[in-house]
Amino acid sequence: MVFDKGNNSEDNFAALKDKVQWVGSLIPSHYSDLMTLSLNHYEGRWEDTRYHRCQSQVMGVECALVLTYNDKLKRKQEHTLENALQNLEKQITEKWNAYKRPPKQAPAGITSIVQQSHYKNCITVTCEQGQIHIARTIEVERKRKMFGKNLLFSSNSKAESGWIINQYRSKDRIEDDFKMLKTPELIRWRPCRHWTDTKIRAFGFCCIMALVILRVMELKAAKAGMRMSPLMLKEELKDLKEITMVYDIKTVNIQITAPSSVQKRLWDLFGLENIKNALTRHNSNTKNHTTN
Repeated sequence: MVFDKGNNSEDNFAALKDKVQWVGSLIPSHYSDLMTLSLNHYEGRWEDTRYHRCQSQVMGVECALVLTYNDKLKRKQEHTLENALQNLEKQITEKWNAYKRPPKQAPAGITSIVQQSHYKNCITVTCEQGQIHIARTIEVERKRKMFGKNLLFSSNSKAESGWIINQYRSKDRIEDDFKMLKTPELIRWRPCRHWTDTKIRAFGFCCIMALVILRVMELKAAKAGMRMSPLMLKEELKDLKEITMVYDIKTVNIQITAPSSVQKRLWDLFGLENIKNALTRHNSNTKNHTTN
């Protein structure tokens, strides 16, 4: 099993111990001695990641710990933090400049902006002689020291470090599935528009089955050499239309729009000819016009 920090508990580990092996991540602040290790101690390499390995007890279970460092991840996190702090400082400054008279202390409007931010512990705001002063706290440096790092662990103390890293990264596919469920252009879990438990469960079941079908279609397309995202697959097939042409009260002709080369390959791959035949099965009893 692969799970995130929110699943870490003594009860869960006790239930899984000696039955199921698992891989997860730990809260970095609980292992500050490891997180502050110099990169010189990261003796191993796996693909684009450096790592340091050790053994430790995690909630009563002897586990392998793998502390990873990725330079690309570090740069991304630094960029995110700097942008967030600059935006927060800009909001505070704009709010301050909107006051006609400079307050003698930080007003409630500015205090509210800070408190509602995810980065409220990273800055302090003070007022002196009609001027506002925004300073960054030591929390910023503490965060930066942990950038690029992840602390992974496995109940299989003999598992290879690269295997642990790959297993943990594989949960991204599940997280992608949650994103697909919430994407309006794909499945649209929200809004649910149901009020009773039974109908909500039925709606949830339909959404999950839609997710399974999309993933199966994605897999079949990939095996056929067509690597396409679920959204692209849906858009390609969505462009195929059923057209009903009515000539008179007794003459109707139902056709499917001419497919592109990509759509034709998908058509054959997913066996859509059977669906076409079902949709147009009564055409044989209608007048066939060749001058359409």
